[in-house]
Amino acid sequence: MKKSFFFLCLLILFLFIPFVSAHTITVPTNFHFGIPTYGTYINFSIEKTFDNVYRENDYWYFDGYGFQVQNANMTITDYFTNPCILKLTLNAPSGTTSTTQVYVGSKGVPRDFWIENGTLSWNYNALTMILTLEAAHLSRIVKIVVDWRILGDVNGDNSVDINDLTRIGEAYGSTPQNPKWDEDTDLNRDNVISAPDLFIVGRNY
Repeated sequence: MKKSFFFLCLLILFLFIPFVSAHTITVPTNFHFGIPTYGTYINFSIEKTFDNVYRENDYWYFDGYGFQVQNANMTITDYFTNPCILKLTLNAPSGTTSTTQVYVGSKGVPRDFWIENGTLSWNYNALTMILTLEAAHLSRIVKIVVDWRILGDVNGDNSVDINDLTRIGEAYGSTPQNPKWDEDTDLNRDNVISAPDLFIVGRNY
C-alpha cells in the first residue's frame, strides 16, 4: 500500500512539474542595485528579465554572471544581447580610477576590449573566473566593451559564415550617426562599416 502511494506521488509530480512555468524577475530601467560596501550601484539601461537575481559578497548576480563596481556607478547597456559581448558605462568624476569586477563563468578570457573616454587595464583570474577592469576616467562617462567573439564572428554564434557577411552588408557604409549603424559590425573599431570589416570576416570565413 505504501509503495503504491509512493509511486502515485511520483506519477503526479511527473505529470504536473513540466507545466509549472519558470519564475522570472523583470528589472525596470534604471532600478538601482546598491553595493553598500563601496557606496555604488549597478543598473540597466533597458528593462531586462532574468531567471535569477541575488547579491552575495558585494557582487550582484544576474543569471549566473556577477558584477561589482568600486569608485563609480555602473550601467549595463548591453547584457549579452550578442552572446559574446558585454557593454558597460561607468559614471564617476574625471580623474577617478574605477574598478569593475565581473564573474564571467565559463566565458574565460575575452579576446578584445574597447574603452571610450578613458584608459583601461585588465586582469583575468582563471581560478576565480573573475575579470577585473580598471578604468582611468578622462571624463565623467566611460564606456567599456568586452568582446569574447572569435575574429570575424559578428553575431557571436562561434562561427564565421554568411550570416556575418550579411549583417555587415546591411550596415555597410554607415557611421555612428547613421540610422543603420550597427556597432557590433565595426570589427576594426574605426567608426565606419567598410571594406576592412568585410576583409576581417572573409579572412576568417
